[in-house]
Amino acid sequence: MTAPYSEIILVMLAITLAFIVAYWLISTQSMTTHVELLELINKKINKEETYYTFTIIVENRGTIETTIDHIMINRSPPEKYDAIIHPFIPKLKPGEKTTVTIQIPKSYFNHGQSVEFLFITARGFEFPILIYIP
Repeated sequence: MTAPYSEIILVMLAITLAFIVAYWLISTQSMTTHVELLELINKKINKEETYYTFTIIVENRGTIETTIDHIMINRSPPEKYDAIIHPFIPKLKPGEKTTVTIQIPKSYFNHGQSVEFLFITARGFEFPILIYIP
């Protein structure tokens, strides 16, 4: 015997409604989930006559635009080390990369030491990179 058409229609409506609710929940969750993630890569260190030049690639691997507020050197402001940071691009869209060059006079560090650079975002997240001076 076959099922009445009303039961078949009710089952199809229940399945359709379940798909609609699942789609709505997934879209709501993806709109409210924001991930802030910076990837820092040490590209190179140049030893010039009077200063070290650190080149760092910064990539936004998160899902939202990230604003870099500060760059700290060994948990201190760059002014303590007379550092020159350029080009400083404070906003990165998701997937965007930039290269940051930091120049620090040689008088502050010797070869064999490590220098920590801390990138702090507007939301207060900290992204460190530790670079060894050869």
